[in-house]
Amino acid sequence: YVVTIAVPTDPIVTKQRFLKKINLPFDDKFSSEGRPLDLFCSVCNACVSENTKHCAACNRCCSNFDHHCMWLNNCIGGENYSGFRKLTSAFLLFCIVHVGFMIAMVPFGLLVRATDKVPRAVQVSMWVQSLVTIFAIIVNVQLVIFHAWIARLGLSTYDYIGYKKKLKEKKAEVVAGTLTEAEFNEWKQKALIFPEKPKSSIV
Repeated sequence: YVVTIAVPTDPIVTKQRFLKKINLPFDDKFSSEGRPLDLFCSVCNACVSENTKHCAACNRCCSNFDHHCMWLNNCIGGENYSGFRKLTSAFLLFCIVHVGFMIAMVPFGLLVRATDKVPRAVQVSMWVQSLVTIFAIIVNVQLVIFHAWIARLGLSTYDYIGYKKKLKEKKAEVVAGTLTEAEFNEWKQKALIFPEKPKSSIV
């Protein structure tokens, strides 16, 4: 719930909108982290922080943008990324416990033999739930591991997606002969450690 209602909008954008409403100028040259505000969102018509990105789904600039989660119907950024990771871990734990209870019921025949207490329809329903939960565990394990990995590297999901797109382009350059294998390997070693940031003044 907290992750869903969190507002990850860049506070710099919020401040500019507030000042505009009360007819005061925005003259900040640096963000709260002390970095120069040299990026500008043409959609929000506002200066933004370095790691801010405009989310087309939410139509707002998200501070420390990671990704837009369609399941939570919200952007995941600096404001709620920690909560998002806790949520995925808690959901994974819930699914594992659920499957554990189902397995514990097997020796008692509660999922195999129909009884007055557990009719066949309920058993079928529980088997379907178990299969869906096992699938959810497989998907969620990958999600938890992925976010633990990129967090360790200091990357966001958006950075990683950008890396994968650039990787495809670099491979095409190697095939075309415009980039050597040595240059490609050197770029690949540095790409995840030093992800490319937007060079344009528009985000």
